[in-house]
Amino acid sequence: MDLGCGHGLFLALAKREKTQLQVIGIDLSEEKIAGARLLFNSAGTVGRLAVADIADFPRETVDAISMIDVLYLVPIEQWDRILRTCYDCLRPGGTLLLKEMDRTNRWKFALLYFEETLAVKILGLTLGKQFSFPQPAEIRRRMESAGFAVRVIPLHAGYFVPHQLWLGTK
Repeated sequence: MDLGCGHGLFLALAKREKTQLQVIGIDLSEEKIAGARLLFNSAGTVGRLAVADIADFPRETVDAISMIDVLYLVPIEQWDRILRTCYDCLRPGGTLLLKEMDRTNRWKFALLYFEETLAVKILGLTLGKQFSFPQPAEIRRRMESAGFAVRVIPLHAGYFVPHQLWLGTK
């Protein structure tokens, strides 16, 4: 399941690599889900897409949840509830792939912040009005508090953006 799937690109690519994979994409934006449906139809991708909140998803029903550049648009005080809900939706041994930004690399983070301000606050390309970019240690702490065993994988070498992946195992 891709939480905050947007236009469905990650799911379409995942399905292309693993054809037997059952994919579910949920997003709060009707416009983004409509775009994901168009992408899925044009690519011949089979999967479920819905305008939904993860809070409405049944417990222990998925093996993996991805959230790619989603939580930074959510007020920090809501992160714990979302992470706990992800934990509850995963089957035992399931994995949460959380991709956010590492703000400790200052120049890369400054470039990212400018880009996101332009995309979100000025052009309105996605939902959200404020940013939450906690320090990496806080993201780990919040995931561990939700019950996850956490592994961190830096992804930003060779890129201008400070990508970082937190893998949480239930």
